Amino acid sequence: MSETSRASVPRLLRLALIAGIASAGTGCERLPAPTGATGPQVLVSAGLVGTWSFDCASGASRENPYIVYTVPQTGEPAEQFIARDPKLDRVTPLRNIRELEGKLVEWTQRVADKSVTVIVQVEGQRQRLWRSELSDGTIFAASGAFRSGAQTPWFNKCSGG
Repeated sequence: MSETSRASVPRLLRLALIAGIASAGTGCERLPAPTGATGPQVLVSAGLVGTWSFDCASGASRENPYIVYTVPQTGEPAEQFIARDPKLDRVTPLRNIRELEGKLVEWTQRVADKSVTVIVQVEGQRQRLWRSELSDGTIFAASGAFRSGAQTPWFNKCSGG
């Protein structure tokens, strides 16, 4: 290794450390994207409106859970979730929808008697839960991983939905 490249290694390590510290934390920037879009517009522009499933070829079913995001002409946007366990099925209005930096979309919704702040990560034709936090501070997922450490699964956008 030359003297020049050896001397640059500590500098590169310092830069990597600074970048790592700067990106540490919750795993998402809570800065609104500079769009000024309404909640329904954010859902549409992010491509979230429609049906999402683990495996679109198999069709949405109890064995293949799915999510449907809707933006009605009147009323609030909503999320319908159909799970393997029917007790987890729900349709909930989405409120306070906003776009965040880094292909993230945030909203609040009520599940049972709790308010939940949800952030999803959208990458093309797939999306996953990025963060989920109850109003009491309980965090179920952060930075795309559940509390157990398992990665949150990706849902794929199904055609026609």
